[in-house]
Amino acid sequence: FHRSPAVYLLRDFVGFFAGPLYEVVDFPISRLLTYRIAAVFRWLALLAASATLVRTTAGRLALQRISAARALWGVVAGAAALAFFFAGPSLGHRTTAQSLREGLGGNVSDGPCEVVYQRGALPREHAALVARECAGHWRAFAEEWSFSPPEHVTVFLFADERSKKHFVGVGQTYVAKPWRREVYVQNAGFPHPVLGHELAHVAFAAVGRGPFAIAGRFGGSLPDPGRIEGFAVAASPRADTDATLAEWARAMSDLGRLPRLGALFQLGFFGESGARSYAASGAFVDFIRRTRGNSIALRWYGGEDLEELTGASFEQLEREWKVDLSHVTPAAEVLADAAVRFSGKAVFEKRCPHAVEREADEVESLCRLDFVGAEEAAQKAMKLDASRVDLEVVLPSCALAAGDAAGASRRAGALLERSDVPPWSRRDLWVTRGDAAWRSGDVDAARRRYTEALGASLATAGRRPVEVKLWALDQAVDVRDAVRELLTGPEEKGGAGRAAFLLGAWLERAPEDAMALYLVGKNLLSERMPRAALPLLKRSVAARLPLESVKREALRSWLVAACESNQQEEAEAARAALVASGASAARLNEATELVRRHFGVAAETKSK
Repeated sequence: FHRSPAVYLLRDFVGFFAGPLYEVVDFPISRLLTYRIAAVFRWLALLAASATLVRTTAGRLALQRISAARALWGVVAGAAALAFFFAGPSLGHRTTAQSLREGLGGNVSDGPCEVVYQRGALPREHAALVARECAGHWRAFAEEWSFSPPEHVTVFLFADERSKKHFVGVGQTYVAKPWRREVYVQNAGFPHPVLGHELAHVAFAAVGRGPFAIAGRFGGSLPDPGRIEGFAVAASPRADTDATLAEWARAMSDLGRLPRLGALFQLGFFGESGARSYAASGAFVDFIRRTRGNSIALRWYGGEDLEELTGASFEQLEREWKVDLSHVTPAAEVLADAAVRFSGKAVFEKRCPHAVEREADEVESLCRLDFVGAEEAAQKAMKLDASRVDLEVVLPSCALAAGDAAGASRRAGALLERSDVPPWSRRDLWVTRGDAAWRSGDVDAARRRYTEALGASLATAGRRPVEVKLWALDQAVDVRDAVRELLTGPEEKGGAGRAAFLLGAWLERAPEDAMALYLVGKNLLSERMPRAALPLLKRSVAARLPLESVKREALRSWLVAACESNQQEEAEAARAALVASGASAARLNEATELVRRHFGVAAETKSK
């Protein structure tokens, strides 16, 4: 783990050891079998070598002759062991920096950032964009935190989770190794959702200590996950959100879910759900930086005692932080989003978490392909953990994807009668019932159910598609058909292509229709065609979109398309439009950071 990019271990006595805490790792048994065969040859070679030694009556070791047969199988075993050793990277027994570079094959650099990418599976221009994004993050860390991060960082960029799992040992989990100045991420669009967070871990290696160049006790030998993750969250807050770190923390406090800091900045970090631990630690680190300055914050990360640095006890700092949070007023929608985001259990509170997650992954992968299999996997998971209502909630949408609209509506209706289904899940169920009605041709029933969905929860996540569906129900037939195909899921193979065709026909008939411009532009952007999407998104904003939620997303998409296609004037125009629209502080911060990272524009004061 320390001297290579791998997050797994194969050893003679250990067997296979998986590194990630949160992720289920399905290890190919063939790797372990070939490793065991190699181990047999190693031990045979060792036995043959030891047979040449004998202890004399004087207690000394001396060489003795062995039979030709024993010598022969010793040589053969030794040669086989050496062959397995040198073939180790290709057999998956170990991963080295060199084998990883050779396996990925591509390379592109920008300033301090080198991106080693999966050539053949990823276009070079995508890797170059990640390199430019990385260099922007690096500049931002130096400017905002007033320190010099390491001179070089390597980003290993994989095409997908499967490829990363093959080479490194983990798929879903993003990984940084600060002491190696390396991060390991898969392609996830633009802007990359976690690249900044993982890069921050490496940046703070400049002030970290110990063998891992991190924050921790005993010279950095005992990691402090609260500081390690808190500093990364504070340096690179979650993008595409309507709340700042302080607003998320205040929302947690209002919901009674704000973790106690005394336990958070030690191994008690894992006693809370990941969402709560990361957000709370990040908000507190941001508070320390804002109120005590960069120098104090960095010295804390570097191992100095925070109480000595600030002259206040941890309890006093916590009270001061909560007073600071009392001046923050999150919107009702943020509180609703927080209720969803921070509702999860800590990993140690879950029953058989890896077994349950394995079945949950089966539900997700089988949902659109095999409804019976998805239902069986959900039932297996719920036998282990009856609290996983979310797996029952997703089954009606799986039934709809399988073409059973009546069955989907019936299942969703039965779940809506239960008291243990939370508000945000109730909204999903109403949406599924609305989609089923629309697919069946009952527009009036669809309208009623979408209206019920919007009333079920104030959470912003997922509201925009529902609002677009409601809007479309009152439009011309060709508009209704296009939106239905796009947002309720294709009914048959090739349905996605039909949705694109209908959108194109709508735009051709009404080239200045704001919603047509937006939906076509948004789909082009999702297909990584920012230059084609940019003028459509810009025109959609100028044409006055009918829904406020769509306007907000169109403005952000306009900005993203401008940055991705490297058009600074357009990016600055989109940011100015966001400011004029009265966007939230979090959205304005995100826009400012995007423009600064990609064009080097001087940072403006951030909102709290």
